[in-house]
Amino acid sequence: MGMNGTYADHLCISVTSKVLSSTIQIIQADNPDVREGTCHTSVLVVGYLPELQHYVSLEPVERYVPDDYVAVGLTSRRKKKFLYVAKVLQVDGDVQLRFLESTNSRGIYTWPKADDISWQSPDDILRKLSHPTLLPGRGLKIMFDITELEFEKQLTA
Repeated sequence: MGMNGTYADHLCISVTSKVLSSTIQIIQADNPDVREGTCHTSVLVVGYLPELQHYVSLEPVERYVPDDYVAVGLTSRRKKKFLYVAKVLQVDGDVQLRFLESTNSRGIYTWPKADDISWQSPDDILRKLSHPTLLPGRGLKIMFDITELEFEKQLTA
């Protein structure tokens, strides 16, 4: 980082981009922006402060609103991590969620027979998901972008 034209450790930025399946864009006031990665759907934007040799997030804090769908990571009493998908009902410090039930098909969920609603800390939410596709046929089946869920499964593995 001490040399002009070097940004942190290029290898670390490159690996982070691959692990997150995201392009990392580094914004600098006194040099051209730097982009690492080839993903066009997910871009992590950070700023570089050369006088401090430090990176800062330029992303706003994630805000959730009713009707958002989210991936939730919860840990069992035995310390095993699980991924759940839920719909945001209310936000009041904590987030009230209505959980969906996974089917045998990847990325496809249904509403359980009995509502599974609980208040969770925003820290339990791993990410906001794209709005799902409603599938035709008997029963309400909801399909999410599998790439959003695969990334989360790596985190909870």
